[in-house]
Amino acid sequence: MATAQRAWASYSPNATHHLVIQDDATIPDGFEEALRRAIAWHPDRVFNLWQEWTARAGQAVRLATFAGTSWAPIPIDTVVAVAAVMPTSLVPDLLEYLPTHPDDRDSRALFEFLRTRGEIALTTAPSLVQHDTPPSLSMWDRNISTGLRRAASYLDVVDDTVLSNADIARVDAVPHIPHRFMAAVVDVPQPKPFTFTSYDAVATLASIGESEHSMARYFRTDALPLATGVEDLLAPAHIFNVWQVAVLSGYEVWRLHGRAPETSTAGAEASMRSLVMGSLKRTLTVEWVERLGAADISWIVQGLALGAAIAQRRAEDGGAMPLTVSATTRATHVGMGPLPELHSRD
Repeated sequence: MATAQRAWASYSPNATHHLVIQDDATIPDGFEEALRRAIAWHPDRVFNLWQEWTARAGQAVRLATFAGTSWAPIPIDTVVAVAAVMPTSLVPDLLEYLPTHPDDRDSRALFEFLRTRGEIALTTAPSLVQHDTPPSLSMWDRNISTGLRRAASYLDVVDDTVLSNADIARVDAVPHIPHRFMAAVVDVPQPKPFTFTSYDAVATLASIGESEHSMARYFRTDALPLATGVEDLLAPAHIFNVWQVAVLSGYEVWRLHGRAPETSTAGAEASMRSLVMGSLKRTLTVEWVERLGAADISWIVQGLALGAAIAQRRAEDGGAMPLTVSATTRATHVGMGPLPELHSRD
């Protein structure tokens, strides 16, 4: 926290905005142009420039790139401080608040500061900084526990068009693969803000009119034949879990935005590749993770399209329902769900 306080205190009162970036983060070519455009889109908002590839907030970035929006709300009770931007006019208030915050994590303090003002932070989609590239050699506890901490969507070269609009993605339930489970889950929002309960993704399929059996049939006939780049690297069960996240993501994009997922942009492609890579970051070496990142992703594109088609069909039949679980399923489902409530960090 002391380092963060010094970094925020170094602001210039003559500047419109202040950027604090961690010393182990890297930036892409064209960073300054992209950052200026980001500020121009949302000059009055606090936003960060990085979300981790297995976190709930990282999946929110992916959903934004699939929806064709350049921004996502941060659906966790922390503002990851790898790189954060704040209007200079707010910095004195932040500096006054920080010494009163009981937590020594500046990410958490940023969230609480904004909450006192009735605000939440945004995050860019794609991210504008990278982390753990090259891989960190540190034996810090977080590195040992979680493995590579890279962005959910990141490009090595950007310009002032990479964030093409001010649109903020709508985020409700979040399908993803948290590093602690290595299987597809859906984080379902609860009445208390920033509180989610994680369920095995299979438990939510009834809410979209499908089942584990129907998904398995779609996977075997339509997706697995496309997974030629990964089937010699991963077991079909893991490919299925990643694909299931793609299907449910496509469903949510169509349900919340009324359009098919975007898969042709550089940001969307980076999101799809990181979904595969991040899911095994604690299991594979860096070399194998990066090999996965170079593999064909046609099967993920197919999953996104299938999810959107299911949502469209459900809408035509009377309504595309939110991803959730029934009371009966919640009480009787075996396997992974329900999982413990995840309040933050993921």
